[in-house]
Amino acid sequence: MPQCRKLSFFLEEKGYLNQTRRLSGGTFIGVTHIASSRLALEADRDSLYRNALIAYCGVYKMILSGNYSWAFVHSYYSIVYFYQVLLAFNDISLCYDQGKPFSIKLTTGAKFKKEDGNTHKTIHALFRTEFDSDSEICSEIDGEKVCDWFEDMRNRVNYRTVPQKDPLVDYDLCEYNNDELRKKLTVYLKDLDIYAYAPEHAYVAYPLLLIRRISRMYERKGQKCQCLNDAVFVKYLKDNIRDKKGQLSCVIDLINGIGIA
Repeated sequence: MPQCRKLSFFLEEKGYLNQTRRLSGGTFIGVTHIASSRLALEADRDSLYRNALIAYCGVYKMILSGNYSWAFVHSYYSIVYFYQVLLAFNDISLCYDQGKPFSIKLTTGAKFKKEDGNTHKTIHALFRTEFDSDSEICSEIDGEKVCDWFEDMRNRVNYRTVPQKDPLVDYDLCEYNNDELRKKLTVYLKDLDIYAYAPEHAYVAYPLLLIRRISRMYERKGQKCQCLNDAVFVKYLKDNIRDKKGQLSCVIDLINGIGIA
């Protein structure tokens, strides 16, 4: 999974991602580099959001073909990217030094923190730490923290159900036939806080909840993700977030920050 490359390159160039320097005490980012680090992280944030939206497009493509198992897997990957975007808005990034993960919060005097586990587990842990008290985006599904539920379900779908039994899956995922997806999306968007945490619907609705939050965060900063100014990318979204009748405009509008107040 691609990481925050511009920030990593900047920190490496300035000597922060160097094991010898870290062990000798150079473990924090100097005040002269904080502003430049944040600009690099903003660029990475936009790239991560682009990746998240591409992964989320896969949910609709798989639903359209009746591959609900893979729709869930695409949803899971989109969420991992969305979490990194949310963390970046809070000046938090994950960097690697000699293959080892370190997190950093871009504040004066902040120190690198050695993290354990693979990339996904580390991102989930950072998300829980930062947003645990934020009930809008970090609530529970079936008694599990939302990130843990998605990871457990993804492991079941991706690894423990072999071969996959699409379209008759043996786990509870809402199936969308004919124009049901279009109708359900209208319902979801009216009550996202409910459907995002409903097990059957979460693989479509929870990413929408994260998109709504991210759209609001861009708006509050007076910014817009650069990928949404790219006509080719916007066309890609419109061509892929669709059902058999055509484009699902309500989702495109949400991504563009329309009607999020």
